[in-house]
Order: sequence, then structure tokens, then C-alpha cells
Amino acid sequence: MNFFADKWLEFRIDSKIENLQNPKPKKAEKAARALMRLAQKNPKHPEIIKIIPELAIGLRYDYLGVWSRCAHALAAIGEPATPALKEALGSKTEHVRKAALYGFKEMKNTAHLSILINALMGEKGGLRHDLCIVFGDIVKGRGENPEVLATVPKLLRLAKDARPGVRQNAAGMLGAIGDISAAPTIITLLGDERYEVRMVAATVLGQLGKKNPDSGKNLEFVKALVQKLSDENNGVRMNTRSSIRKIGITHRAELEEMRLFIRKFKRESKKRDSEYKEALGQMVGLYIRCTNMLSKKAAIFIPRTKFPAPKARRKTPNKITRAIRVSA
Repeated sequence: MNFFADKWLEFRIDSKIENLQNPKPKKAEKAARALMRLAQKNPKHPEIIKIIPELAIGLRYDYLGVWSRCAHALAAIGEPATPALKEALGSKTEHVRKAALYGFKEMKNTAHLSILINALMGEKGGLRHDLCIVFGDIVKGRGENPEVLATVPKLLRLAKDARPGVRQNAAGMLGAIGDISAAPTIITLLGDERYEVRMVAATVLGQLGKKNPDSGKNLEFVKALVQKLSDENNGVRMNTRSSIRKIGITHRAELEEMRLFIRKFKRESKKRDSEYKEALGQMVGLYIRCTNMLSKKAAIFIPRTKFPAPKARRKTPNKITRAIRVSA
């Protein structure tokens, strides 16, 4: 029975491989879809593993329906397809590199994190952002994994890279991991010359504070974030406010730090233009909100007098109801 099943599978694979490089995109897409389904049903079968080189060639086909399905097929095969995906990630063609990212995203193997970090060095533009998203999907919920923590030192070095895009994405990856040892580097990036890097750093600092509430560094985080409430870029200010709310004001010292900064900002600001008014309004609004949050937390511990519940009153019928009753 297995002999005939294997022969039938081999026949189906051979018929689809012939059409995978068909010049007509629709026919090639149909073949790629069939191979993807076969790979998902029989990922460990020797005949499926044999077609890894053909699927890797299919990644070069300049049609989304073909290369995306070839990437899904390679991801379904798993570890034997890793060298092919790694080679595709170093390709000069953009859609081939994107297909390789699709494959690594589907596999979600922490052993591939070093491959992605190495690819970050040579990547440019939007694909660098896609690479960061794939990295975040793989490490999500795996912050304590040794393979994930092993990538932190390399990312800390990349966060000091001369290229702003690399710094930005390295900071995002550190935020996805959530390791508290990255905090000093992220605080340094809050003062970066590029607003894109500052925006990501402000967001990541909020993530670190939320993931490590018992680290004892929340006051340090809030102090660093408060300094960016007057940033020249509105996106940085918005991310800063969001991160402060995410961390939460839990001590009077943090609230006092914010109040002193607002006073300093009002005293030292020379231009009283619309940007100044907008930034000041945002800071005062955040201060009021944090004050209310802190007072609510304090009110939880205030003992309250319990009064007996009022007795339920009997509903007295109105005039119309009475008239209906009398007439009845």
C-alpha cells in the first residue's frame, strides 16, 4: 500500500514541478499551490524533501502567487529547508528576500534569530521593517528562552550603529524581547538625532516598564520619558505620553518630577507659538490624568463605612392604573 502511495505522490510532484517555471503565471501559481498543499500534508516525506531546490528556484518567480506559496511550502517542510531560505535571504532581488522572511515567520523557530539579525545589517528600507516584525513574531511570549536572550548583546551593539535605520529596528527588536538589561541603551536612544529612532525608543521604554514592573527602574524610566514631553516632533511626544500611561504613575516622586519639568518648560521656553501651546497642553493633560490615576490607587486602601442597603419600596400605582382597576 505504501509503495503505491509513494509512487502516486512522486507522480503528482513530477507533474507539478514541470509547471512551476511555466511562463504563464496562472499555471505556475496552480502548480505552486498544489506543491504547497502536498508539503503541508507530507512535510517529512523523502519525496517532498527532494523538491526543496525546485521550491527555492520558485522563490525567484516574479509573481506573488508563486513565490509566496513556495515560501509556505518550504516553511511547512521545516528544518531541512532552512539553508535554502537562508540563501534566499541574501539574494539581490527584493521579492526573494521577502519570500524568505515569509518562510522564517511561518516556521517560528528561535534558532533562526541569529540569521535574521545578520540580515538586518545588509537590509534596506521597508524590508528592514518587515524583518523587525518577523523577529517580534518569533520572540513573542519567549522572553525567557536562552536562544532569545543570546541575541541581546548583538542587538545592543547594533543599537549603536551609524545607520539610523539599523538603530531604529534594533531598538524595536530589544523591545520585543523585553530584557531589562537593554534599558540604558534605550534611554540613550531617546536623545538620538533622528526622530524615528526617538519614537521607537520612547515606545520600547514603555514596553520594558510594563514587562518588568518589579525591576525598580520605573522611576528612572519616567524621568527619562518626561524629558521628551517637549520634543520637537509630535510623534515622539505622542509615544512618550503613551509609554508613561503604560508604565503607570505609582509614586508621588514620579508625579513631582513631571510637575517640576512642566514648570521648567514654561520658564525656559522662549517661543510662545502654537507648538509651545500644544506641547504644554499635552503635558498638563497627562499630569492631570496621572494625578487622577494615583489618587484612585490610593483610594482603594481607604476603609469605607458600609451602610445598610435601602429597603425596596413598593411601587405605588399611578392615577391611570388606578382608573383601569376601578373600571375593571
